[in-house]
Amino acid sequence: MSQPWMALLYIPGDMDLCRCGGTLISERFVLTAAHCIKLCRNPSALKVRLGEHNITSTEDCTSVDQKQLCAPPVEDFDIEKTVIHERFSPFYHGNDIALLRLSQRVVFKDHIRPICLPLTEELLSYSSLLGASYLAMGWGQTEELRLSDTLMEVYINTEQCSADTHESFLCTNGHVQDTCRGDSGGPLAWQSWYFDSANRQVQFGITSWGSWTCGHGLKAYYTNVAMYMSWIIEKLAEFPNL
Repeated sequence: MSQPWMALLYIPGDMDLCRCGGTLISERFVLTAAHCIKLCRNPSALKVRLGEHNITSTEDCTSVDQKQLCAPPVEDFDIEKTVIHERFSPFYHGNDIALLRLSQRVVFKDHIRPICLPLTEELLSYSSLLGASYLAMGWGQTEELRLSDTLMEVYINTEQCSADTHESFLCTNGHVQDTCRGDSGGPLAWQSWYFDSANRQVQFGITSWGSWTCGHGLKAYYTNVAMYMSWIIEKLAEFPNL
């Protein structure tokens, strides 16, 4: 599992309806976009799946030196509580961030581990650099206009947002390389030195919204995680037993 923090939000029996991404950030919490919950027609039916790569296979396997190696099974979780940003509204873009408290603790394994968040001053300032490079990932729509069965990854760079863009967004030019429908809630991540210990994948953005004609040069918008670190920490602190 190349991205062990990836979470799939889905409704059992209908993998297309309300499909979104998210990231595991602790033993009990997943970070995602608020609109993934608010715009879902049946949010109470949403589940969180961890350790997933190919949605259609019961086992995720690869060949290494002519040997088949398979990842452990995926794990599904109920959502105990949703925490949506207080100033999010489905009628305008901005504050598109939410936390999902899982019904039980996650046991970390090689294929299920949390992503790091920008907690140092250096990391908090990284997303303010125009042209910064990120890796976006998700099970969203492909060039064939269908939702992907396998986790896709794409490298993108930020650029100047339009003057009327909400201050909470990072912007990219979706020319050829782009996220699309179904990728919402997934991360913009980049590998960085973390607390002087080692290189870690750090999440800097959350896929929020963009054009339905993905990859045609129109801007795409990502919630700037650095702007919401205080909000995330405050909300997590409300649950003494994380």
